[in-house]
Amino acid sequence: MPQPLVVGIVIIAALAVCLALAAAVSIKNVPKWARMVVFRRGRTGRDLVFGPGRHLVVPILDDPVMVDMREQTVKLPRQTVVTSDRSAVGVEFQVRFQVVDALLSETSVTDMRGAIGSLATAQLRAIVGRIHSADVQARKVLVGEELHVKLAEVVAGWGGRVVRVEIVNIGSPNRTALGDKPVAR
Repeated sequence: MPQPLVVGIVIIAALAVCLALAAAVSIKNVPKWARMVVFRRGRTGRDLVFGPGRHLVVPILDDPVMVDMREQTVKLPRQTVVTSDRSAVGVEFQVRFQVVDALLSETSVTDMRGAIGSLATAQLRAIVGRIHSADVQARKVLVGEELHVKLAEVVAGWGGRVVRVEIVNIGSPNRTALGDKPVAR
């Protein structure tokens, strides 16, 4: 074989391998339960949100992010909450949410799961803090409903939907935990 012919075949083979690798990197498969938000040179928009299927992205210009659209659960550990009569009550609860707007969820909050957990904890403390310790057990359902309403208002702005707030357990009040120390307001 002549030398120029071998060099030509090697160059063509190298180009074919490069094209195959570029195609493999450029094609993204979006599962049924997800949406892909593409940030093109740091910007995104409604036209850069893709549903299930195979989609082509430009490797250097595009940064694809997969967003899970399934219902998710945030289980929060036992929270010690102070009631209106300064009794400590332990509350365990969980929040179920779902992303309904992939673009808004990626551009409005960094970590939706963590943000919902922090917001739920703060709202729970505010709600239970207005209730007398003797009424906390009786108002378990009402606390859950009020927490659901307050979370739903904020999470809707993040592109999510609060499906359910479930108060798993409310412990009995413990007045000795705080003693007679004044509570900061």
